[in-house]
Amino acid sequence: MGAVVDAVNKGKIFHYLAKPWDEKELDFTIKKAYEKYLVKAQLEEMNVKLEGSNDQLEFLLRQRLLS
Repeated sequence: MGAVVDAVNKGKIFHYLAKPWDEKELDFTIKKAYEKYLVKAQLEEMNVKLEGSNDQLEFLLRQRLLS
């Protein structure tokens, strides 16, 4: 069983639930997965904004160097 859990975890699966699963554990796992999804989505959004800011800074720097 340990080898199965290791294989699943290395496959970047969020969490392994054995059958029959406990409903509380299932609910908790779903909530944690959703929270992780939201954090990842926020991070991606922030990275996009940061890239935009970097582009603006590079543009301003080029303008300053040319003048």
